[in-house]
Amino acid sequence: MGSSLETTNVFLGVMVGLSVIQILVLCVVVVVGYRKLENLTSLLRDYDQKHVTPFTDVRGVTARVNKESERADAVFRNALGVVDEATTRVRTNMQTTLGVTMTIAETVRAVIASLAGSGKGDRCSSQSAEQDIQGTDEPLKANDSASTETSSSTDSG
Repeated sequence: MGSSLETTNVFLGVMVGLSVIQILVLCVVVVVGYRKLENLTSLLRDYDQKHVTPFTDVRGVTARVNKESERADAVFRNALGVVDEATTRVRTNMQTTLGVTMTIAETVRAVIASLAGSGKGDRCSSQSAEQDIQGTDEPLKANDSASTETSSSTDSG
């Protein structure tokens, strides 16, 4: 019976030795794994700070976009105001120029009609052309009253 206990004790000693080696290997694996985990964690933290954080700052980006859009809107409104002001100036200048041009054209037309009528010696046709150009009877009445005054002064004299 003594020899069988020795064999069992040897087997138990081998199993204890293997268990100790297994525990040591397991401890080494845990230590190496922990170091790799720390290294991976620091790499992820660095990646997060360099690449992800700028994109997650949504409030800052939104504020910057809002500020730039307000500036662009202000520039656009200013440009519209300048264009509107320039358009108003051009319209006013064109109306003034057109009014002056139409007055000159009407005056030239009246002078030509008057000269054409005085060349024929027909005062009635000159007066009717003048009435067509001016559109009122007041100048004709003034001319008629002047002609009656001159004829009455020539009759009395």
